[in-house]
Amino acid sequence: MIMTESNEILEAALASAEQKLRDLEESQAKIEEDIERTQREIASLENTIKAFTLLQTQLNG
Repeated sequence: MIMTESNEILEAALASAEQKLRDLEESQAKIEEDIERTQREIASLENTIKAFTLLQTQLNG
């Protein structure tokens, strides 16, 4: 009886840990997607700044 209860407790703990791991993996994937999107946005802004700088140089030249 005690062995069965211990096994049930361990199985429940394992199931909980596995769920937490899946949740963390999902969170990590979302964070990685956010990072990639932010990097693309930064690159776009950098290109926009370069274009405006070039335009300003041409207008001032």
